[in-house]
Amino acid sequence: MSKTILLVGCGKMGSAMLRGWQSAEGDFSIHVVDSNEEMRARAHAGGVPAYADIAALDSNFSPDGIVLAVEPGAITRVLGECLRWKDTDAAVISVAAGVRLEDMSAVLPSTSMSLIRVMPNIPAVIGEGMMVCCASARASKTSRTLTTQLLEGIGTVAWIDDEGQMDAVTAVSGCGPAYVFAFIEALVRAGVAAGLSEDLSRRLALATAAGSSRMALESDETAEELRRRVATPGGATSAAMKVLLEGDRLDGLLHESVEAAKKRSKELGKDS
Repeated sequence: MSKTILLVGCGKMGSAMLRGWQSAEGDFSIHVVDSNEEMRARAHAGGVPAYADIAALDSNFSPDGIVLAVEPGAITRVLGECLRWKDTDAAVISVAAGVRLEDMSAVLPSTSMSLIRVMPNIPAVIGEGMMVCCASARASKTSRTLTTQLLEGIGTVAWIDDEGQMDAVTAVSGCGPAYVFAFIEALVRAGVAAGLSEDLSRRLALATAAGSSRMALESDETAEELRRRVATPGGATSAAMKVLLEGDRLDGLLHESVEAAKKRSKELGKDS
């Protein structure tokens, strides 16, 4: 049976989800709400009904899932508009950074709706995202299943029970793509310094990062085991690893980076 999905917000992440749903095998009837006329036009062009606000939806419209892909500052207003469905068993799925389940529950108290928080990351725009979900205590199994089905269209899905881990999730996977991009940037610069042209160095760095990630995903070996397999004793890679790993400098730098991101995520959550 087709599931009716209301997507509120069709920016980068919202558009990525919409494309994923349209190309996936799931049977979804999608409706979009976005105040931006251009975003609505794009949705219409793809055969998706789009509205300027929730009030414009037909009074009989009743979604199975409501995906909130809006800025954190808009969540309270949008949730308030969703009160029209408070007596339904709809899943309310928020991808707004820092907005906690208790924040959502404060706007939607004593309803039969399931509240679910999701931390996605930017590779979702190419269908390679990592989505970590956490549900409120009253969330139904049906809503959890629907959420998984929706998010699988844009990447890999994982669930956690402890929402307190979401700040660490944000610091590792939410912010993680920036760490990888920074590493690629640095490798490109190092290649240029070693005598390569910038174009060739960039091509080498990008292909190496992509191939290594794919290999790690598809291998039964751990990243450490793969690294040791590449680093033949006495070889060029071993010489490089001695510099990169000496004194746990790489571990230390990443630990500091993740802790800084985790701390800031907590601060943003309090401010939302």
